[in-house]
Amino acid sequence: MRLLGLCFTCFVVLLSSMAAMIYYGQQQPELPAVRDIHLCEDRFCVLTLIPNKTTSEAALAFISSDPQFELSADSNRTAYRRAVPSYRLDLYLHDSVLTELDLLFSRANVLTANAFIAKFGRPCAVLPHYMADSIVLIYPGMVAFFADDSPPNLNRFRPSAAAQQINVFDNQIDDCSRMKFDGSITRWRGFRSY
Repeated sequence: MRLLGLCFTCFVVLLSSMAAMIYYGQQQPELPAVRDIHLCEDRFCVLTLIPNKTTSEAALAFISSDPQFELSADSNRTAYRRAVPSYRLDLYLHDSVLTELDLLFSRANVLTANAFIAKFGRPCAVLPHYMADSIVLIYPGMVAFFADDSPPNLNRFRPSAAAQQINVFDNQIDDCSRMKFDGSITRWRGFRSY
């Protein structure tokens, strides 16, 4: 009887601890960089800037007037987000239309692969080692580059991998089920070796 009481007490403590951790996790604020990227109509956008829809004039006016951003001294198509996590925003324009937005993060970035996938769901595919020490997640309308923080020769994509760059553009992928896979691009299989 005493053993049963001890087991029940341990179960209640474990269950209470798990509930407290879940509650604490849900109370954490969303990272600003993830909040800046969301769906606008049927495609990804950054703040209110929508690739292939926002005019060049409107995009340039937005980044020059938004107090969150400081324009680069070198280019009116580049701005720096002042708040944490800070990032550089590059605008790509063609024929008076915004075609792509790239968010580039510093090494001190706190946006992890785990937080990114929790927000946007499973990617369509993974492109391991597109560039040295990085793994790319492919979504319809977006690709995200993460640092390969695994030990050498392990090639393991880990939840703690930090975002290096996120590109929002029309990558001609409307539906993950229609993607073609070859030797370089593989299906998402979770956090594991690729």
